[in-house]
Amino acid sequence: MSNSQLKSVRLVARASEDVQRTIQMAAEYSGATVSQFLIDAAISKATAVIDQSRNIHLSLEEANTVFAILDNPPPPNNAFLAAAKKYKKGDINRESSKSRNGTPPNEA
Repeated sequence: MSNSQLKSVRLVARASEDVQRTIQMAAEYSGATVSQFLIDAAISKATAVIDQSRNIHLSLEEANTVFAILDNPPPPNNAFLAAAKKYKKGDINRESSKSRNGTPPNEA
């Protein structure tokens, strides 16, 4: 996508003079403008935060516990059996297909 096809929006941030000087110096050292430097830093941090929130991090012990439960699941309890019965009757599908105002999406 070329630059002429990209839409620009303005991002504004307030910072102390010390922070501004540090960012300006880092931008100069990296050969970027302050705007380029800030955008690169922000997108790197944003991507890392998003990636981290999408992943489940387990220790080896925790992972082994999950696998053991998957290999040997506990017997179904009453709540599970009731939910399975409701699902088989189709009650759950109708409820989950309703929009926030209570009508099915195609009737909203």
